[in-house]
Amino acid sequence: MTSHQLFGITGTTWKALLETLIPAQENLQSAAAVISIDELVGDVIALSSEDIVRKFLGQLPEDFSSLDQSQRESLLRQAGVLLPECLNALLNATYTIYYSHPDILRVIAERTGYSPTPPQPNGYALAPFDERMLYKSIQRAPMWRDPH
Repeated sequence: MTSHQLFGITGTTWKALLETLIPAQENLQSAAAVISIDELVGDVIALSSEDIVRKFLGQLPEDFSSLDQSQRESLLRQAGVLLPECLNALLNATYTIYYSHPDILRVIAERTGYSPTPPQPNGYALAPFDERMLYKSIQRAPMWRDPH
């Protein structure tokens, strides 16, 4: 069963929801263009619960996708007032997936000049750890009481 069937909303509604959260701008694609709905729903449910997600999405009208951006934003805010946990989970999952996507990272790197890779290891060699630095700590008696 796909996410569309699970929550009873159409793929068009999902697309409109994602485009409301992160619309396309300049050379950045919208969230709908890069996010898999099944991945999004899995992440949202992990952060919230299936029942809460179902209630949240149930507040959206059937014609959600035909509304303009400001109307869709207003409806999401209203749903978020009633179920803030779900809106927070939806935002968290959407932004995490979107800003982890290779195409989005590439565009951000082109715009800013910063590499999208983690700063380590990236060619920086770390000095080997000298375990002698722990000698005094290891010799010290425990600083807690043993419950036994």
